[in-house]
Amino acid sequence: MTGSTIQPVVFPTIRTAATGSPAARLPMPLPVAPLTRSSTALYGVATIDDRGRFVDHALTTALGWTHGTGLGIRESDDCVIFHPNECSVTMITKHGRLHLPAQVRHWYGLSAGDRILLVADADRQTLTVYPPASLDLLLAGDRP
Repeated sequence: MTGSTIQPVVFPTIRTAATGSPAARLPMPLPVAPLTRSSTALYGVATIDDRGRFVDHALTTALGWTHGTGLGIRESDDCVIFHPNECSVTMITKHGRLHLPAQVRHWYGLSAGDRILLVADADRQTLTVYPPASLDLLLAGDRP
């Protein structure tokens, strides 16, 4: 093999002060105001299986939902909302799974393997499912 070798690029590990002298690591800049929570919502991420099922035991436990809890489904423009309902559309399985009906999955463009954002609101007793397309719209806005 002939040819020249490429020299590696090595970046310094210590930042230098404006004067050029070595300084200890400079701290990360802090935001102007600290972030604070304005909600008691709990969040999770789940993967939809080939039958439209998903599970997040921590969230269903926080909601007090157990095997056999009947759930109604309410659809919104950008999300699906599960809520306890005696005249249930679906119920929590013995393995703690929830089920999104095929029509709902098709409407929101969900397929097996898709990851969804889950938001549990214990005060309202709801579990909201946000599909990736909804998150794309949410995050596409003006961001700094």
